[in-house]
Amino acid sequence: MAMLCSRSLSILKYSCGLPLFLARANHNFTDITVYCGERLIKKTNHNTEVSSPFCYPLDQIILMYFLAHRDGALVHAAGANVYGKGYIFPGKSGAGKSTLSKQFAALQYLEILSDDRIAVRKTDTAFKAFGTPWPGEGKIAINKNVPLAGIFFISHGDYNRISEISTQKALEKLLPVVSIPWYDREIMTNILLMCENLTSGIPAYELYFKPDTGIADLFEKFITG
Repeated sequence: MAMLCSRSLSILKYSCGLPLFLARANHNFTDITVYCGERLIKKTNHNTEVSSPFCYPLDQIILMYFLAHRDGALVHAAGANVYGKGYIFPGKSGAGKSTLSKQFAALQYLEILSDDRIAVRKTDTAFKAFGTPWPGEGKIAINKNVPLAGIFFISHGDYNRISEISTQKALEKLLPVVSIPWYDREIMTNILLMCENLTSGIPAYELYFKPDTGIADLFEKFITG
């Protein structure tokens, strides 16, 4: 079980009734200290070994807050670099992110950044998509970023098709796949504003696909005009 409280953020996780770790961060997430509980500390032959607590959920919570202070958010999406432009493919679990990534993986012109989690952040005047350390079933995770050019909300379909959607519909489809701490009003507001700016500034589409190579051909023709 994890307990969180904010302003300077504290994250306390329990395991088997005992504290596992306590993480504390300052308001802007420029300074983070993690205190390990006894379950993470092992002493043998005058040596002390400490197991790293920096894993799920602590790692994703920290990135979520870090991005929220810097015009960014963590999105449940696959992402790709195509000819120097970034495209993300948001979808809930089971929507087909890993399946779609496998169809794209063989294409020489396309590089998959992640098949499950993408960080999106506005730097200077442009949004960028970043690969993250958390792969999906396809085990794809690349430490690279690329300017974001399009958002494709994915679903399984009876045939392959892509259609543009409105800014309002894009925002409605984006919110359920973005990591948002609804209990923290300030951070929630930051992320919601970022999502509104993102869907206002980046073209968004619905992409329905069958699990075959036809979707890769359709996507290439679509983005190249």
